[in-house]
Amino acid sequence: MKKSNRQDVEEQLSRLPSIKDHQSREILYQAVNEKLHRKKKRVPSWLGPGFAVCAVLILLAVFIPVFMSQHQQLNTQPSTQTSDKASPSLESPENESSTGSAVKEGEESSEAPDASLSIMEDEWFTFVYPGRNAEVVIPVSTHDALPFTKEKAEEKGLSDRLLQNVEIDIDEAAEKAEVTFPDEFDPAGTAYVQMLMESIRWELEGKGVQTIALNRPSYDSVPMGNYGELDSLDPISEGEYMFKLYQYNAQSPTYLAPVPTEGKPSLEEVLNLMKEKGGGTYIKPSVPDHVEFAVDKAEEGHVQLDISHQEWRSEQELILMIEAVSATARHFGMSRVTFGGMGVEEAGGYDLTKPVDLPAPFNVEP
Repeated sequence: MKKSNRQDVEEQLSRLPSIKDHQSREILYQAVNEKLHRKKKRVPSWLGPGFAVCAVLILLAVFIPVFMSQHQQLNTQPSTQTSDKASPSLESPENESSTGSAVKEGEESSEAPDASLSIMEDEWFTFVYPGRNAEVVIPVSTHDALPFTKEKAEEKGLSDRLLQNVEIDIDEAAEKAEVTFPDEFDPAGTAYVQMLMESIRWELEGKGVQTIALNRPSYDSVPMGNYGELDSLDPISEGEYMFKLYQYNAQSPTYLAPVPTEGKPSLEEVLNLMKEKGGGTYIKPSVPDHVEFAVDKAEEGHVQLDISHQEWRSEQELILMIEAVSATARHFGMSRVTFGGMGVEEAGGYDLTKPVDLPAPFNVEP
């Protein structure tokens, strides 16, 4: 700004009237002090959460009735995973009668009962386990459709089942069984192969199979160690085995063990051979050495035995002999046995005063 212009401005300002505040200092101080200590109005701290709670209550009031309605509809609809027909209670006969009346009042259910829940009393499953020294196989019959676990088999003095990864399909019309191994199957050891083949044959014994075919998904044969590539096995034929006793130790149960016969002996010859030792490390004779057999008659599936003996050492000895003779006679095509000259009328539930019907399963596990 130029000096002349500045002087003009100063002259004009000097002509203005003077401005003077007539308030006292005390009044000015009080006014300033009030402005400094004046508090701003705050929003109450509870107001935000309060609005949130109100919003949640409104949402619950809207959605809870809808949820309860949908839940009730799901519970009233029949389930696709369970049967419409209620199962009767075994503990309360009243529940059973009320269930029956409810079914009569409504429509009758057309659904068949689940077959897996009701195994018939005459339905047996046979699983085969090698003995501990891999010298014999032990067929075990049970109502359970599952074989022993490895631990349970060992508790019973047996080895683990060898057919864990093998599929067996039976064509009853063609009297043929097809045994399928994995592609990578490669056995090692002659004893293992022998027990494997015996396991297959004995699990199929009594199934009416005349042909046993072996294969793998990508091959028409299966390697069987020293036996080479095999595409079939012969089923068990009559008179091929006799039954002796297998027991691993004093704590494990006693089983009937099929022991191969040599040549083609007669039933009478085999019964007397069952007194001899041999057949495996844990194999014992199933007939006491003081017993002599003679076959009086064998016709139409009925064999009559004339038995001479000394005093029985125990009832268990007698029962085991009866069961071993019965299994062997059945293996020779018999369906009934008359035990003559036993000196007792009953043993272990067997009525020895009349012909004994030979049951199909043996080594029965409860």
